[in-house]
Amino acid sequence: MLKKQNKNFSTPDETVPTANGKIEVLNFGDIEIKRYILNPGWNWSRDVKIADKTETCQKTHLYIHIQGQLKVKMDDGTERKFGPGDV
Repeated sequence: MLKKQNKNFSTPDETVPTANGKIEVLNFGDIEIKRYILNPGWNWSRDVKIADKTETCQKTHLYIHIQGQLKVKMDDGTERKFGPGDV
């Protein structure tokens, strides 16, 4: 059972540097909440693909987009752009 906890990204439990940004992590037992900070020009194919060892991202994500723009291209060729307030 998850106990009540207060945490804030001003003091993440973990910070993971990436090739062009960083990921901040808050741990709540088996649940992780992550804040991705991606610098302008970040690109999955260039910055993550080598580490994931897949041609495309195979993970399921749920994001609340806070700032900037993110373009996503799915395996079927569809594309979407996400911006502030998008989920």
